[in-house]
Amino acid sequence: MGSNNFVVEVVTEGRGHYILVNFYLKDQVYVLPGKKYFDFPDEYFFKLRNDVVMGKKITIKKALLDNGDYSIDDFVEREVSDFEKEKYALMCSERSKISGLAMATSFFEIYEFIAVTGMLASQGLFLTDENREETYLNIINTGNEELINALERYLEIKDSMDTLVAQYRQICDYLHRIRLTDSIDELNAVTKTRRNNESLLS
Repeated sequence: MGSNNFVVEVVTEGRGHYILVNFYLKDQVYVLPGKKYFDFPDEYFFKLRNDVVMGKKITIKKALLDNGDYSIDDFVEREVSDFEKEKYALMCSERSKISGLAMATSFFEIYEFIAVTGMLASQGLFLTDENREETYLNIINTGNEELINALERYLEIKDSMDTLVAQYRQICDYLHRIRLTDSIDELNAVTKTRRNNESLLS
């Protein structure tokens, strides 16, 4: 089939089919627990991506995708209502935001956070949200520049990661509420609530 530089995220429909829900570059995808991904040929990506982004319901038999033995003709567009198109498009948009959040923290920052945490622990310093300010003041009073710099970096990375985790949880909650909608009115109500919450936080 040629090059495979992309992966496709799918969800199960019934017992026999997958629905394509999103695409990612293989070297940029962040594999999330409970999600299902498959390597995807470049030529099929360019033919099907726009359909999926536009909210079309593209399905394929599970056995074909599981075995990697399929052709472009095995992907079938199912008839969907305007409500379903909007619902799928909205879910695809939100899922893409999750990948963006995952890429916002690099492997090197995560490694640095682990290393700094280990360094502080070796000095008997185990930080929690409850004791961080007290511990910070105690370290400042030691005058130990290495410890002060390590603690400042720890707090900087942790605050950044906490913000990303909070955003991730908000998106997951939004996706869950989208899935539960059965009509365009329910979907609009969920979307309106989300926008109102975002405006309060901005």
